[in-house]
Amino acid sequence: MILTLVTSYGYLLHNFYPPENRRAIVFYDRTKEWKAGGNGKSIVAKSLQHIKPWHFLDIKNEKTGDNRFLMSGFTPDKQIVVLSDTTKDFELETLYNQITDGFTVEDKGVDKLMIDEDKAPKLVIATNYTICTTQRLDRSRIWFAPISTYYGEQEDLTGKTPADFHGGRLCDKKVLDTSEWSALYTTCVYCMDQYLKTAWSSSRTT
Repeated sequence: MILTLVTSYGYLLHNFYPPENRRAIVFYDRTKEWKAGGNGKSIVAKSLQHIKPWHFLDIKNEKTGDNRFLMSGFTPDKQIVVLSDTTKDFELETLYNQITDGFTVEDKGVDKLMIDEDKAPKLVIATNYTICTTQRLDRSRIWFAPISTYYGEQEDLTGKTPADFHGGRLCDKKVLDTSEWSALYTTCVYCMDQYLKTAWSSSRTT
């Protein structure tokens, strides 16, 4: 489970984006419950903003009736798109082309923005709900990265949050000192290294 999370994080950080393996990374709670939360999915997803330019969408607060404008406000410099707190009725199919093909953005009153696939941002989905993968089209476009339920269980049992365990909010610019930033960047390099080793091993066996 840790290796899956590590290599998924490395995939998001690295610019290597093979056409045959373009996927959205799904951070989800490793639990049998239908809806859990509080285990750190958002912390992991939001940490990416300290490494690469990102575009953040809080889906539960977005008006998604017209999905053409879901990416409204996106700019070409962004390299990661985070869709946080997707709803129960979220449909992965609306992101098919964004994941595997060029990235297209529509906004009201302006020309359509089209980004070539080799420059397209990588997508992250953080969700409390199950995403259906019964169709091959779905399975080929997402990669599940499970998050342990440790923090959520500890909050239920002791009332402690991740900030209590770590002496402050993780990835908070106001509280991290130089050594902690160095540790973060070192971890990022490790994740990219593990991702590339895994991707290289997989390519040699296919």
